[in-house]
Amino acid sequence: METPLIIDTTLRDGEQATGVAFSNAERLRIALSLEALGIREMEIGTPSMGTDEVESINEIASRCLKARLSCWCRADMEDIRAASACKIQAVYISFPVSDFLLFAIGHDRPWALRSVGRFVRLAKKLFPLVYIGAPDSSRAHLPFLQMFAQAVKDSGANRLRLADTVGILTPGTSLQLVQSVRRAAS
Repeated sequence: METPLIIDTTLRDGEQATGVAFSNAERLRIALSLEALGIREMEIGTPSMGTDEVESINEIASRCLKARLSCWCRADMEDIRAASACKIQAVYISFPVSDFLLFAIGHDRPWALRSVGRFVRLAKKLFPLVYIGAPDSSRAHLPFLQMFAQAVKDSGANRLRLADTVGILTPGTSLQLVQSVRRAAS
């Protein structure tokens, strides 16, 4: 049986909770503790937040030598360029896939399908591994999500992450969604 891959997002997602802001020393202690526990992959920050965030990411990268480290970016060229200042192995590019979130950022389904390849090509020049995140996958129009998954595969991205952003899936509906998307992009 294959060992499960746990990807920890505490240092990015964990700071989204109200009132939570880790100091750089706390961020480093958390990363070192996760690595000591055997966590093999960590998403450790959002470089577009500025110089202090990039410095913190690079301090972690200089000390965590076993885990694969990644950063999170919006589907935005400047975000990806900001991440290039980080000493990481991978970048997650977030592409909202529900109509609700696409509308919130002023885009639509055709934009997502047209743009994913362009963003992956840029990121592949800067990082060994490029991952695409699909927030709000659980509320996405399924035929569109399937087309998006195929576009991600065609782009050469290394991974597609589906997210149930609002927590509406059950274990059974999660399985159905993943199987459906996997079949569409195989």
